[in-house]
Amino acid sequence: MLGQKTGTVWDFAIPVSTKDIYFHIFLLQDILHEPDPKINYSLWSISVEWRIYFLFPLLVISYRKFGPYRSTLFTVIISSALWLILEQTNFDNGETVISPHYLALFTFGMLAANETLVDRNHKKRLISAFSEKAIYILSTVTVLLIMILEHLRIYEAPYPYTDILIGISCMGLLVSLSTGGLKYVTKCLSWKPIAFMGSFAYSIYLIHAPLLQIQYQYIVNPLNLSPLHGVLFYLLVGTPMIIGFAYLFFLVAEKPFIRRR
Repeated sequence: MLGQKTGTVWDFAIPVSTKDIYFHIFLLQDILHEPDPKINYSLWSISVEWRIYFLFPLLVISYRKFGPYRSTLFTVIISSALWLILEQTNFDNGETVISPHYLALFTFGMLAANETLVDRNHKKRLISAFSEKAIYILSTVTVLLIMILEHLRIYEAPYPYTDILIGISCMGLLVSLSTGGLKYVTKCLSWKPIAFMGSFAYSIYLIHAPLLQIQYQYIVNPLNLSPLHGVLFYLLVGTPMIIGFAYLFFLVAEKPFIRRR
């Protein structure tokens, strides 16, 4: 259904060879892609996440031995150094899709969870309520500034740097929300439809790409919709369709495994 090139971003994912299928089976698609991830371009990150699962026990041991803050700092330094090394080689086709800095982003989530638990247990927190809001605001403003400079073609930051800043921003936001700060933001994000979509947001991420291409190839393009009408279709019709199919996918492929002991 989606094997022909149509000039969209989906062209990256095709054609699919037997070799591509094996790469995905063994979760090596981010390392051995030629030159772009095939089958479904969103699936490159699964192999990155899979490797983090193996490193997670080491992070827990590091937390217990060195504490959460030293462990986070150490992980950020190591993962960033690894990215810089890979960038200088041809091992990753010059694109470093392996994304070792995602390990640092993972530890930001761990640190946010730790800060929240420490607060609930009435223990002393390293990051004060004022500091966490300052971290969130400063990192978010920095990301926005980088985006503006890139748009104006004045400066283009390597994407891991931007990712790290966004990770710090999200960490500050998560801690603030979990400890009673930013009440209006908490109220918006607690709206039931948004909270419901959040429960299966990973499934939306996994299958949105082929569904977008189906909509383009069989609805938007044949109807010869203008750019404006195409955008309105995706917003008003396409997005609800994707969310609905993603929820069905979640029920089959994700939910049965969440509650298993």
